[in-house]
Amino acid sequence: MQFSPELQSYIKLVLTSYQNYTGTTLAKDINDLYNADFISASHSFYDDNLTRFVFANLKAQELWQMTWDEFLGLESKYSANPNERSERDELLAKVKQEGIIYNYSGMRVSKTGQEFLVKDATVWNVNDSEGKLIGQAVKFAS
Repeated sequence: MQFSPELQSYIKLVLTSYQNYTGTTLAKDINDLYNADFISASHSFYDDNLTRFVFANLKAQELWQMTWDEFLGLESKYSANPNERSERDELLAKVKQEGIIYNYSGMRVSKTGQEFLVKDATVWNVNDSEGKLIGQAVKFAS
């Protein structure tokens, strides 16, 4: 898969932010993260106050039953059913405040409407090189 230079730069920030919060390495680069044996995705904040996906690895695409093109640009709130979105919003607000949350569990929904439980997820803020919050990312195995 070919990734744009902008996305490669963003993923470097995802990986650096993860290492800064956890003290451990998530992946060595974008290709490693894209092909990882765990699920990972990230959304960015936009001027219209929306969060849109900018990355979803192969395992995330498989779980949400979406292609790369379907995932990218999708408002991330659509990863959860409408009745689960307020809980999701509370989680993301808590992550904004605390920087990282461990052991998160919550319901999500695939493109076809299949619900699934995310278990033991790590959700963290993505910060730019000056420490400004630019997005959030998630990693989980099941």
